[in-house]
Amino acid sequence: MGRIKNRFFNMGIVFVTCLAALVSTGRADSHQSLFRTEDDHIRVASFNIRVGRFSGGSKTWSNRRDMVISMLAGQKYDVVGLQEALDFQLDEIRQGLPQFKSYAVDRSRDGQDGEMCAVLYRKDRFVMVNSGTLWFSKNPERPGSKFFGTLFPRICTWVRLADVDTARCFYVYNLHLDSLSQRAREKSVRILADLIANRKHPDPFVVMGDFNMELQNPAMMYLQQFDMTTPYSRLQDTWAAVYPFRLNEGTYHKFSGTPSGPKIDHILVEESSHVLSAAIDRRGIDGCYPSDHFPVSATIDLWPENESSATRRRTGQSRRAIVQREQASGG
Repeated sequence: MGRIKNRFFNMGIVFVTCLAALVSTGRADSHQSLFRTEDDHIRVASFNIRVGRFSGGSKTWSNRRDMVISMLAGQKYDVVGLQEALDFQLDEIRQGLPQFKSYAVDRSRDGQDGEMCAVLYRKDRFVMVNSGTLWFSKNPERPGSKFFGTLFPRICTWVRLADVDTARCFYVYNLHLDSLSQRAREKSVRILADLIANRKHPDPFVVMGDFNMELQNPAMMYLQQFDMTTPYSRLQDTWAAVYPFRLNEGTYHKFSGTPSGPKIDHILVEESSHVLSAAIDRRGIDGCYPSDHFPVSATIDLWPENESSATRRRTGQSRRAIVQREQASGG
């Protein structure tokens, strides 16, 4: 009799285990079900940290610095794009996050005390093989240049990163567009589209930053290739891919914690890339916030699903081989 009870008990365990597996599979959406191993995905974030020029109160950088560093450290991002970073802010962030290397260029004409669109990347996972910065203007290569009628120069800083284990490369474009002029934004996205289309290698890419416009804006629609005229594959917004019915959740909140407009901070990838998750980090401490923007993030798989991480590792090269090969070719 005892053996019969044990048999039914064991059958029950098998049944419950199978049922749990089915329920778990049913709960996973299409993005989560594509997740395979940590080697297959990249965690990226975009964060306008607000320029550190406030002279008093909770908005001063000294009162926000530790919150910014803690927020970035806690999420274990692989790549981070910062906007409005001044040199001393970036120095302190790098000191607090030694796991990152960074690339940044001052947007001002003389390269001193101007805002930067910095790109931080995990130094144990990636090596930078090429980089650059352009100014959104009629002369994109001229430092400090801007469109007529805009108050400040606006830039896009880009890097090409190589995974040290797999030798796979990808581009990151981090930008901050004009906050007032729609005409300047429309011209800027066309310059950006040409930059992407003319990249030296056909690697996948991530476009992130403070766009100062919602997804439905005509300039954003052009950038995503909704009108089918941009010279690269169609893009998807990572937040919209995961939350298509929550497009109006704002990211600019004026240090209040309550959004005061639409979502203007975005992370875009090609439609062929898999978006595994997306988030807006709305955390504050005792009513204080690290910035007047909420950081946005996404977990993405940039490469085809049918190529496993094990295959990539087998065909991977050493850090030295990657650097020598890519830098020799100009990256």
